[in-house]
Amino acid sequence: MGLIHTLHHFENFHLSWLKGLPIPFLKRTYFSLITIGIALLPEIILLIKNFPAEQPWHDYVICSLSLLSIPFLFYGLLYAKDRDQQEVMTLVFYCGIVWFVLVLFKVPVLLLGILNGLTGFVHWKRYYYSFEYVSRKKDAS
Repeated sequence: MGLIHTLHHFENFHLSWLKGLPIPFLKRTYFSLITIGIALLPEIILLIKNFPAEQPWHDYVICSLSLLSIPFLFYGLLYAKDRDQQEVMTLVFYCGIVWFVLVLFKVPVLLLGILNGLTGFVHWKRYYYSFEYVSRKKDAS
C-alpha cells in the first residue's frame, strides 16, 4: 500500500497536468491497472510458485484478480480524500480486519474482489477530476 500511496502522490503532485489531457477515463483506468499489475508482479509470481497443484486453475485466476482489486480499491479511495501515509495504513488495517472476518464467514473471494474493484472504480470515477493534492511539509527530525 505504501507503493500505491507513493504512485498516487507522484501522479497528483508531479503529473497533475495529465488530468487536462483528452484521454478517455477508461483508458486512464487501463493504464493505471497495468501500472498496479507491474507493481504486483512479484506477488503474482510468488502466488504462481506456491499455488497448490491440486487446486483448479480458475482458483488461481480468482486469487490474482482479488490481489489486483485490493490496491485498485485503495487507489480509488485515495481520490475521495487526501490522506497521508498514516491515515492510509489505518484504513488498510481496518479493511484487512473486515476482509478477514468476511473470509471466515465463507464469503467468496471472487465476490470480495468484484466488490473491491467496483468500489475503487466508483470512487475513482466520482472524485478523479475534483481531487486536489494538498502538499504537506515533512518534519525535519
